[in-house]
Amino acid sequence: MSNLSDRIDVAYSKLGLRESFIAAVMTRVKREVSDKVSTAGTNGTWVRFNPAFCDPLNDEELFGLVLHEACHVVMMHMWRREGRDPSLWNYANDALINAYIRSRGWQLPKGGVDLRWVRESMSSEEVYAKLKENPPLHLMAQAQVMARAMVRPMPVALMARVTLRMHKTRRLVSTWKLPLLPPPRWPRNAAKVLA
Repeated sequence: MSNLSDRIDVAYSKLGLRESFIAAVMTRVKREVSDKVSTAGTNGTWVRFNPAFCDPLNDEELFGLVLHEACHVVMMHMWRREGRDPSLWNYANDALINAYIRSRGWQLPKGGVDLRWVRESMSSEEVYAKLKENPPLHLMAQAQVMARAMVRPMPVALMARVTLRMHKTRRLVSTWKLPLLPPPRWPRNAAKVLA
């Protein structure tokens, strides 16, 4: 079974055998192979898997990734974020989900969030609060890079449209106290495209 869609179907079948409640919830969530995400992601109504990231994974790592994304849906992370920083909130939830998966003895793809002080008994809010007190260095560096990159602020009209567009697609919108810039892969005429 070299086809990624078939491998993902098998991983979902394993989910039904190993974590039946989570699998039952996921029957209503659309799944697709797409390069619209860098690794894998969900907005609660769909789960997307990037083929370039998922193809090299062995079957158990792919199962761990499927379980990870399913846990975001089951734990309703996208709806519980409220006004919290999206990057830090996602990082906290990734750490919590990965702790849960490791405690069950399942494999995860290499390079995921691994905070050994996080226990599966902790809440997302608790992990987020601790991370907010002491944010990970790479998230702080990301904010500094964003601040340095802002030579000129985006026009307010474009900023409002970008925020609205990102909200409708349920993408994460940065809550750093900085003007929002369009991602670099957007066309130069983004204002016309979004109008």
